[in-house]
Amino acid sequence: MRVSTVFLIAVFCLLLLPAGSVKAELVSHWTFDGTLADAGPGGNDGTMVGTEAYTEGFDGTADGAIALDGASLVQVAQNTKLPAYHNAAFTIAMWVKGAKQKDKRIFSEASSADNNPLFNLGTDNTAATGKFDFFFRPRQGQILVNHRKSDREPFDGTWHHVAWVDEGGTVVLYIDGVRDSVHFDYNHVEEFAANTTTIGGILRATACCFFTGAIDDVRFYDHALTAEEVKALIPEADTCPDAGDTHITDVAIDAPPFNLAGVYSVTVTASDESGDPILYTISLEDSQGNWQQVGPGGQNTASFAVGSGTWTLKISVDDDLFCHDQADDATEEIEIAVDDSPRLITHLTFDGTLADSGDGGNDGSILPAADATYTEGFDGTENGAIALDGTALVDLAHNGGLPIYTTTQAYTVAMWVKGESQQDMRVFAEASTLNNGPLVNIGTTVSDPNNPAYGKVKIYMRGSHIYTANSERVAFDGTWHHIAWVDEGGKAVMYIDGIRDPKDFTYTHPLLSVNTTSVGGIHR
Repeated sequence: MRVSTVFLIAVFCLLLLPAGSVKAELVSHWTFDGTLADAGPGGNDGTMVGTEAYTEGFDGTADGAIALDGASLVQVAQNTKLPAYHNAAFTIAMWVKGAKQKDKRIFSEASSADNNPLFNLGTDNTAATGKFDFFFRPRQGQILVNHRKSDREPFDGTWHHVAWVDEGGTVVLYIDGVRDSVHFDYNHVEEFAANTTTIGGILRATACCFFTGAIDDVRFYDHALTAEEVKALIPEADTCPDAGDTHITDVAIDAPPFNLAGVYSVTVTASDESGDPILYTISLEDSQGNWQQVGPGGQNTASFAVGSGTWTLKISVDDDLFCHDQADDATEEIEIAVDDSPRLITHLTFDGTLADSGDGGNDGSILPAADATYTEGFDGTENGAIALDGTALVDLAHNGGLPIYTTTQAYTVAMWVKGESQQDMRVFAEASTLNNGPLVNIGTTVSDPNNPAYGKVKIYMRGSHIYTANSERVAFDGTWHHIAWVDEGGKAVMYIDGIRDPKDFTYTHPLLSVNTTSVGGIHR
């Protein structure tokens, strides 16, 4: 197959306006200071299922936390605004102390009449780590979240604070007052017939999944706490030093050319007065609430795939998350404006070269590694097209604007192609080296000349669902044809030889985590 390629990229911004919200006060507060009573206004008192016992609380209070022996849990009366799930927004916050353990629950909503409905916050279901684990099954046969795990590990045998902040399925998990880097968003459905709310295990027709350890100061709010409000739930210890702050000394940003959409790499340099190991938290956020994050942890570098718009880079450094640094230079914010003006991102002329003559600098290379072979181009130019023998492809560097599917909602891929119809081969693809699942493909249909799809262009998208469609006109018949795929977030059109194809290519635009772009095949 011979391919002569041009990429034309158009970009636009989608503005999403946040809905307003009205906050309310704390609904329930289970102090567990020797009692299961609700100290909040909700009157959702607890009842022990199993052995009621207390132990030292997170703040050193004698008998200030409920002690759970792996065979007990606290059932909470559902008098006010429970189940929590049925609130438009809610927050569950608590202190936990327990070692890593297999699939145990610190907070659960379920049903005594049906074993299927489950909303669970708990421990790693494999017990391989001390990570936080979220499981959600609203009804039989509908598992919407199947054990999604945090990045950090609050179950390490010491006290940690966890806060689940949920706005109708848009979730932030805080561990020790710091947002976890994992996104816990889920599809909030109306049908969820829970009639039990429990702390330390699950209560259905029978109880199970008992947590072993201690839980203290559990709070339930009928709104989403802010980051500042979550942090305020964590008092600084009296032992926190007055000196020894951590300071950011330099931030280096490696951006794509022209500040195009693409991968932005950040390196932070910091120093600590006390010489302690430094914890770095590096995040990138836009005005619509989208965010990516690395840390907190010892890694001082982060790379983010960034789309068009204005983003805020937020950096914080510290040596102890429970003793907040007071130095002004322990945090820093930098605004990054990504160029979203329509432009030609990548232009591969294939005139005896794999270099990108567009703005993106996304030069090509042959995979598997080999010398490129050229042939006569669509316009008669000698060595003016890449010649592909069915065993190689052109892999593109991601220096700016690629992968195109994830860096913009609107794009065009255009190229000249010359090849016979063949079974499910690709002239353009974006995929992943980490996961064989996600695919964005423009390619061929079938090799059987008696098949009605023979010679047509096939579009194939695979993410959370699969979309596939064939053109009605022919582009693979052994002669040169020009094809252009114009996609505006799922509102798509195919042009063949400059004429709009009659096929309706409108599709639901799935979220895809792709990290490769290639011509002439798929790179996974």
